[in-house]
Amino acid sequence: MAKRDVTMLGLTSFFNDMGSELITPVLPSFILLLGGNAFWVGLVSALRESFPTFVKFLGGILGDKLGRKSTTIFGYLTSAIGKLGLSFSFSLPALLSFVTLDRFGKGIREPTRDAWISQLMNHNKGEGFGIQQALDTLGALMGSVLAAFLLLSKLPVRLIILIGGLISFLSLIPVALVKETNNGIKIKVKTQIPFALLIFSFIAYFSAYGVLIPLVEVGDVLKGTLLFIMFNVVYALLAYPAGRLADRMGEKIIVSAGILFLSLSALAFSLSAFEVGFLIYGLGFALFKGNLNALIGDIIGSSSRGFGILEGVMGLGVLTGNIVLGYLLSVIGLNAFYVPLLTGLIAIGVLGLDDIC
Repeated sequence: MAKRDVTMLGLTSFFNDMGSELITPVLPSFILLLGGNAFWVGLVSALRESFPTFVKFLGGILGDKLGRKSTTIFGYLTSAIGKLGLSFSFSLPALLSFVTLDRFGKGIREPTRDAWISQLMNHNKGEGFGIQQALDTLGALMGSVLAAFLLLSKLPVRLIILIGGLISFLSLIPVALVKETNNGIKIKVKTQIPFALLIFSFIAYFSAYGVLIPLVEVGDVLKGTLLFIMFNVVYALLAYPAGRLADRMGEKIIVSAGILFLSLSALAFSLSAFEVGFLIYGLGFALFKGNLNALIGDIIGSSSRGFGILEGVMGLGVLTGNIVLGYLLSVIGLNAFYVPLLTGLIAIGVLGLDDIC
């Protein structure tokens, strides 16, 4: 039953990400259509990436106070309304409002959903998060492919966004089928989060740069799209086996291996070996992302508030890392990828500290 419930939560992520990734490629064009410019594109991009970070602590509190199911549904519903609202935006302030609503929902739902998975898969957390990550990434892949098809079909941008918004509402069906129950499991809540875990979470996500950065350096749009699809295919195929492996060998070992592969992908990008880099990048994220959530669940239990704090710290790491790497790329070119390479190795060292758990 627990595995079935986690699969339902994974399908919820599948439909939500399918809708999101259908909208993402056309959003810059839509902003220009409404009279915006590069500044507005950058503003919306920064808002989409950073705003959920500042909401996750609130999302964690709501999850512990109001319950897993109601908070998760509220988060997905809010995001779906935000995405659908984009298609009815006829001004830049309206668009900005709906983007904010969408990302607010993301910040509310993610800590609670992850704590819920940690609770449901009490003894097989790696497998649980592997299921969720695999379906989440598969949805993103399907959304990207559908976006490419609709663009080639010359559909109006506003209609594509409308389709993405409607698909996002499908995410509410699977989560509604999950029963909120402890299944006899006592929820373990650890109010004290180890300081070393906070430091590690920041450094690890500082080094785990966003996929858009190497895509920009590829230069060719078609080649970049194909490499992005390859990354998502590798990630989707390996996320579940990586979770099963973590349950057998231990999350620390597999998370460390994931960060090592992410560091190696940075090395490949620094040498302009983009095909190899994206292949290793997908493998690294498959080993790293879901299993880090499983490790956190083992350390702090299924506290939504704890997940909210740590995911907020991770978001700050991502935001800082992407800003630093983006700036350095404009100054020193591909040599900038040596920064995530080195910080990734530092993160592995911090993870090895006894104080982390």
